[in-house]
Amino acid sequence: MQAKKCTIVNFSLRFKSLCESSGKTQKELAKLFDISESALVNYKKDRVPRADELLRIATFFDVSIEWLLTGNDDGMKGAPNLSASVWKSKAEEAEKKIQAMKAGLQAFIKKF
Repeated sequence: MQAKKCTIVNFSLRFKSLCESSGKTQKELAKLFDISESALVNYKKDRVPRADELLRIATFFDVSIEWLLTGNDDGMKGAPNLSASVWKSKAEEAEKKIQAMKAGLQAFIKKF
């Protein structure tokens, strides 16, 4: 359970920092990302967005989805350099990895 919380906290810190440095209000950002303001607040605290939301966030802030989720950058910063279908594929892959980690952690916890 610790690893999951660590990943979420790291995403939340990166996302919160990006939002604060954007100079936009929560209402403006929520509209840009096509999410509710409460979802935006949750992402700043303890939730990770769905793949399609990650794509919109990464595109807006010109960062990679990998960096948003892990803090690691594979040298592919800048959403405009890749097509939307490539980013969508990367977002879906990241979401699958998150789900696999979640399932693994749940199975591990059940053992104890």
